[in-house]
Amino acid sequence: MAGLVDWFGIAAPAVDDLVGARLITWGTAHVKSISATSDGVGLTGAASTDWNGVAMVSHRGGGQVAVYVNGAMRGPATASEAMDMPVLATWGLTFVRALAERRLAARTAS
Repeated sequence: MAGLVDWFGIAAPAVDDLVGARLITWGTAHVKSISATSDGVGLTGAASTDWNGVAMVSHRGGGQVAVYVNGAMRGPATASEAMDMPVLATWGLTFVRALAERRLAARTAS
């Protein structure tokens, strides 16, 4: 899983910088996306922050649809959840960087 957090800064955040930050969205991504989007820095730590719950469903087609919250399966989806919730996406290697750059451009334009 990979996610985009509502946090801006010049350098990589320290764990304390992420306290209270909001998870904007998340998706599945290959582990290579870490090196592809971190300018060679890679992982610098782990934050055990309680993110706000961003829920998605596994798919819309037949079979058992599951609800995932922040990457963890919560359980089977109700019929209305299966129809109304966003569908979990698989992200390309640099997709999260494109999302972050789009948000930064929108933030600096306003």
